Amino acid sequence: MGKRHVAVAVVALLVCGAAARHTKPTVASVPKNACDLVTLEQVQELLPDATDGEPAPLTGVGHVKGATCNWELKTTTALGEEVPTDSLKVEVATLPPGTPLKVLKSSLLAEIGGANKGNGEKVSGLGTSAIVLSTVPTEAEVKAIVGKLSLSVRYTTGGAGISSLEDANTRQDDVVTLAKAIAAKI
Repeated sequence: MGKRHVAVAVVALLVCGAAARHTKPTVASVPKNACDLVTLEQVQELLPDATDGEPAPLTGVGHVKGATCNWELKTTTALGEEVPTDSLKVEVATLPPGTPLKVLKSSLLAEIGGANKGNGEKVSGLGTSAIVLSTVPTEAEVKAIVGKLSLSVRYTTGGAGISSLEDANTRQDDVVTLAKAIAAKI
């Protein structure tokens, strides 16, 4: 190998090394199956009769990639129809591209102000920013920014006007505990 080839090889290595240092950060990794983030035992803390969850991709949100898992308890009405009663939904998604983290945090915190004041609070020890919110008695939801992902854990009681459990807003601490366990896995 001549001096010229060695010089070209060294320049190429330097350019490639510099380019590698200046490339865009990799996109956050969304699990293929959000159900894998939670054990059935954890789910049954909120939904005692729950069975395996139903995974689904997150769709219809532009460049955001995500995955969800749903657990749903059902009952049979007097008319013989099976209707949902209580449910748990876990959703993990990439943050919207190009949106500054400061804006995302502000938007998240704004959800516990205004008309929702008194229905939610900040959660410490969960990601960069997190809240727990119950805008209606039948729902408790944790929303968090964890690294480059958003996490939502929503527990709902009283679907179809029927509930075998107490109001969801009395279980906010349990939903927060579950969200923290999930966040440790993403």
